[in-house]
Amino acid sequence: MGVSFTGVLTSVAYQFVVSDTLPRHIYNTFLDNFVLLTFILMIWTVIVNISTNSLYQKGYKWHAHTVDIICLIFSPLMFIASVAILAGYAKA
Repeated sequence: MGVSFTGVLTSVAYQFVVSDTLPRHIYNTFLDNFVLLTFILMIWTVIVNISTNSLYQKGYKWHAHTVDIICLIFSPLMFIASVAILAGYAKA
């Protein structure tokens, strides 16, 4: 869970650094959308970690393991599909 929180904090710090160095636009660039996507997926990871840990602590070890396995498969697929969609919009 510590790695997930570190990723979220790193993403926020990156946004601050980039916003100071790049010119301002009224629209989001591909990079802005990509960073936003990764930020949302990191928050998703934090939520899954907290819920899985909560299930495990309450004694629902089988349910926690099932959620963990589902997210192990679903999260990378969600990331790949989201990047593909972003790339499709960037070409349009």
